[in-house]
Amino acid sequence: KPYLPKPKKGDFWQGLAVNCLAGGIAGSFSMVCTYPIDVVRTLMAVDLGSSMAKGAPREYNGMVDCYRKLYAERGWRGLTPGLGTSVVCYFWYRGIILGLNDSVRPLVQPVGFAQEWATSYA
Repeated sequence: KPYLPKPKKGDFWQGLAVNCLAGGIAGSFSMVCTYPIDVVRTLMAVDLGSSMAKGAPREYNGMVDCYRKLYAERGWRGLTPGLGTSVVCYFWYRGIILGLNDSVRPLVQPVGFAQEWATSYA
């Protein structure tokens, strides 16, 4: 948050906007970092071999092998199909969730253990 504008003291809406922006950036960054891992995981999950016959060899022998073959076949874009759309959607989703959580949580003052526990999972 040090690169984002500081909201005025007591201005809830500006603070909410800054928190939503920070949450969206954080969510998008995490998506960009983990997306290639999800693509490889999905490819390995559906790798049934050249045919569904018993004893058919699998195409990939592990994650590193899958990364190498995928990069050799399709280049960097092979590791990130659909990343642009996912990042845009995830920006809004995580921005709203994290922004609301960071902005509304200080307004809810926990009284006892049950309320403190409930607000920690909100």
